[in-house]
Amino acid sequence: MKKTSAKKLLLVLTVILAAAMLFAACKAGYKDGGGGLEPIEGEQGLASDTRKIIYSASMTISCDNVADALAVVKGSLKADEWVAFENTSETYCNIVVRVKSGRLEEFREAVSKAGSVGNYNLSSKDITQSYYDTKSKIEAMEIERDALNEMMKRPDLTIADTITLSDRISTINAQLQALSQTLSAYDGLIDYSEVTIYINGKEASKPFGQQLLGVITGAWNAFVAFLKFLLYAVIVIMIFSIIGIPAGIIIPYSVKRRKKRQALKPDAAGQADTIMNIINTEPISDDRNANITETQ
Repeated sequence: MKKTSAKKLLLVLTVILAAAMLFAACKAGYKDGGGGLEPIEGEQGLASDTRKIIYSASMTISCDNVADALAVVKGSLKADEWVAFENTSETYCNIVVRVKSGRLEEFREAVSKAGSVGNYNLSSKDITQSYYDTKSKIEAMEIERDALNEMMKRPDLTIADTITLSDRISTINAQLQALSQTLSAYDGLIDYSEVTIYINGKEASKPFGQQLLGVITGAWNAFVAFLKFLLYAVIVIMIFSIIGIPAGIIIPYSVKRRKKRQALKPDAAGQADTIMNIINTEPISDDRNANITETQ
């Protein structure tokens, strides 16, 4: 009985999912042509407000003063537009801003007042298919989730059926959350275009006094660096003198003294041979002979 109920429940779920996907596909502008989902005639060339396109632009600006040009760029942003990245120095700036896609041309004209525009590049990426596929999946899963919630109200459900339905609803909710985040990210990229601006400024000429001060400062820094080098060299020489010179005197003296001792020290084997020669050549006295005879 439980197996039969589970099979029926699985069949119902499959039918619900297929119906939901078909409904969502038709709603998104597709029809079932027997061999799969095909675009409805007349819908292939979608209107500009229906297509989902991500725009990005980049431009180079040459100016006299980077700070002034940067102020023009930031002043050209609306209240709902913002700076995504900025790297600024005295003569260079790289700034990335997010601008409403509908006013890209207006923003470019406003920024052009900051200096001379060298390069302007505009690129686009059509994500219409991915966008509506994601949206169709969301709608299909919402339909399936609503149907499952209605099935959960049936009084004849077994515990196994309830567990199966609850697990499926939980899975759908997790997938819906991920798909909704993807769709929200698509909307953000579509509504706000990324514009990268490179600002190149001229190096400002410094007064003569400031230039002279810079030369003197550089010369002084070089002199100080030379003195440091000399100090380090003197320290190294002193350390070598303290350690190296005494070692150079003591070590040769010790070696020489050791060789001299070895030359004066008699050989033990030679001493033994000398003693034996003395014993063998020494004459035996008469008293010692008499003693030897008596002993025998």
